[in-house]
Amino acid sequence: MSENPLLSDWTGPFQAPPLDRIETAQFKPAFEASMAEARANIEAIATDPAEPTFANTVEALERASRALDRVASVFFNLTGVNATDEIEALQMEIAPQLAKFSSEVGSDPRLFARVDALVARRSELGLTAEQDRLLDLTHLSFVRA
Repeated sequence: MSENPLLSDWTGPFQAPPLDRIETAQFKPAFEASMAEARANIEAIATDPAEPTFANTVEALERASRALDRVASVFFNLTGVNATDEIEALQMEIAPQLAKFSSEVGSDPRLFARVDALVARRSELGLTAEQDRLLDLTHLSFVRA
């Protein structure tokens, strides 16, 4: 998997993906690997025995699916400009998996409880304006889910 450019560090200008080295066949294994990593990261946050903090909950959630977000951003940008039959078939396979993952995260009561506890204690947390806004958006996302 280390040879898959979708899962490697992007070292080009502005950390742009190496589009010249990406092949359609690399997307499925990249989605599988990055989704498994994201699920493990989310589970670690949900089962963390430590009291919820902004760092171990909200910041951790922001980072949990970073690899998956990168793979998905490249994939869906390419589907918009190069919709071959092979890419469209993969999109039909991947899209429901991504929707299921998003639904699982958004409806996880353990994650919601951690975020909700932070909202209840927000005045004690000493958050910056940006952190406070991110906490609001994260909480709202769970409420809506």
